[in-house]
Amino acid sequence: MIHVCYAISDQDGHYSKFTGASIASIFDNTKSSVTIHLLHDDTLTPDNRRKFTVLADQYSQKIVFYNVGTISKNLWDSMQDTFLNLNHITHLNIASMYRLLAADILPASIERLIYFDSDIIVNLDIKEFYEEPIDANGAGNGLAAVIDELVHTMPELSRLCQTGFFSRKDYFNSGVLLMDMTKLRQNYPDFLIVKKGLAFCDHNPIDYADQDILNFFFQDGYRKLPIKYNIRVDMERMRGNNRLEAGVYHYAGGGFHLRTDDCYSKLFLHYLIITPWFDANLLGRLVSLSKQRYMQKYSLFILNAIPVFLKRKRVFVSFAATEPIIRERFAVQPDEEYIICDSGNNSIPIDPVQKDKVFIFFISNYEGLKNSLLQHNLVEWVDFMNGTLFLQPDQVLAQWAETGKLQDSDDYYIIRDA
Repeated sequence: MIHVCYAISDQDGHYSKFTGASIASIFDNTKSSVTIHLLHDDTLTPDNRRKFTVLADQYSQKIVFYNVGTISKNLWDSMQDTFLNLNHITHLNIASMYRLLAADILPASIERLIYFDSDIIVNLDIKEFYEEPIDANGAGNGLAAVIDELVHTMPELSRLCQTGFFSRKDYFNSGVLLMDMTKLRQNYPDFLIVKKGLAFCDHNPIDYADQDILNFFFQDGYRKLPIKYNIRVDMERMRGNNRLEAGVYHYAGGGFHLRTDDCYSKLFLHYLIITPWFDANLLGRLVSLSKQRYMQKYSLFILNAIPVFLKRKRVFVSFAATEPIIRERFAVQPDEEYIICDSGNNSIPIDPVQKDKVFIFFISNYEGLKNSLLQHNLVEWVDFMNGTLFLQPDQVLAQWAETGKLQDSDDYYIIRDA
């Protein structure tokens, strides 16, 4: 059995889908039995909990939930009080601290554990990573990790590295960890890492709370893992790399982009769409948020993504007068079906049972047509959609482009909030 741990605090209920996509990437690539251990708090909604369970059941795998506030209430209350006063920490997220509780909360029968952040996508059989040696040459402190490439390149991102408190060549990223649970329990009993770690945060210029705590305890003696087990997507993009290899991809810093020409975006979206979170409601929210924020940028992504991710053929439906602009704007291919409607006729010549297609309507009477299609048990944003939502006046598009609002960094917030 392979044991993998995640930690999540989902304040608005929208972040769980990232964790779900990460878990799906493990299940989909791994032949061995896997148990997911999910550390959470009261922000985990019943619906998201149900979706995690459904996902595990789809692959005949197992997931176990641990409410950290219930299991260790006194420590939890103390931890929250201390955490709220750590205003000097640059990157502060209480869920990031939950991983420090793993050795104390998880069953004593677990001897080895992988920890992943939720912004991880796995592109290999996780058994390979799970069986990596944790201690080099029989010596070590029970932890294996990958150096933080970004901080190694730009030490100014970590004040403790910049001042020399930590060695930047040894400073590791805490988003991917391989832990010897037996050794950790022996060396750090009774929540010792959390208690001393919070005190360390209180007296030092911390930038990454959990990461700096773990480096404080483990930088001397941890085993350095190959970079392929924590490949930072932002660094790969900066290098101009657009080719996937077997490895563990880390989308730190909002690395989830909506680009069908980007292999890392396609990798994440491939796993998101096979989770219970990807449904008509999510697609509708994505379109709604995109319409509010820079719709034209995302219109091409969403419509081009249909054949890639939904495994359906696009069928465009419009009046004759708008055909040229739609063909140009949405890069309609010669072999794609295009239906021309009579502007004076409300009937649409389509077969409502063609489940291998998605119909994109650019017509004025969409709402009336929608009611008819719904009566045939078709689903909006899956079987059909309102293409006019993807169109904006040219002057608005020009203004957005001129003000520089169309940034890839905005993609993360679109996906996060959907």
